[in-house]
Amino acid sequence: LGELTAWEGLFRMAWHLWHEDGGGTEAAGRLARAMGSGAAAVERLARILYEHFDRAGDSANAVRCNSVAASWEAIERQAMRREEQAGLGLER
Repeated sequence: LGELTAWEGLFRMAWHLWHEDGGGTEAAGRLARAMGSGAAAVERLARILYEHFDRAGDSANAVRCNSVAASWEAIERQAMRREEQAGLGLER
């Protein structure tokens, strides 16, 4: 993956959550795990951009950003689950 910026991570995670074949929180969690400590910035950015887009009347982007912020606990759980599986040699 290389190093993703928070911006790239946010919109990739939003894609995973919004597209039927995107993989949902499981795929977003894999991405968060791959981003390591940089993933924390994704949640902060999601909240900041949600407020910006909401004030600007851009409901489509506001909803996408809010979906990442609102799903953050589930995304983190998936990332930790993947990390635990990798430690046990169970990750696919």
